[in-house]
Amino acid sequence: RVDMNSMVEFMPEEAFSKIVFATTKYDSDEVIQCLAIEKSYKQQEITREQNQFFTEVLPEVIREQAKENEDFLADFVKFCTAMSYMPDLSAWPDFRIRVYFERMDPNSFPSAHTCVNGLNIPESVYSNNRKIFTSKLLESILLAKDAFSQV
Repeated sequence: RVDMNSMVEFMPEEAFSKIVFATTKYDSDEVIQCLAIEKSYKQQEITREQNQFFTEVLPEVIREQAKENEDFLADFVKFCTAMSYMPDLSAWPDFRIRVYFERMDPNSFPSAHTCVNGLNIPESVYSNNRKIFTSKLLESILLAKDAFSQV
């Protein structure tokens, strides 16, 4: 039997909190740091346009939306992971939100696979048009938020 009091007695409170809990407060750079580009099982390679989307468009949209809406980062993380928090990266360094480029209608909305912390984007990446992507992403997040609030 483990005595939890003796285990955490000498551990700084901040360290214990980071390990046991996670954080509901994070900035756009922390979220961007968690993103990982992944090939879908159908995809042979990541295209130049997809790489540009991942390295430029997606981070810009995350930063821009975080400045405009204080709830955006929490909503984005919850959309991709189904978690109301983001694990502390010092306690869970392998945590990633995986970005997949899928064969789907080019006008499809982004979707999420929360079991694998995945964000699915049409392989056409909306021709790297930030405005179109932002609109579709915000609509997807809103629809998911509404759906889960009904459960």
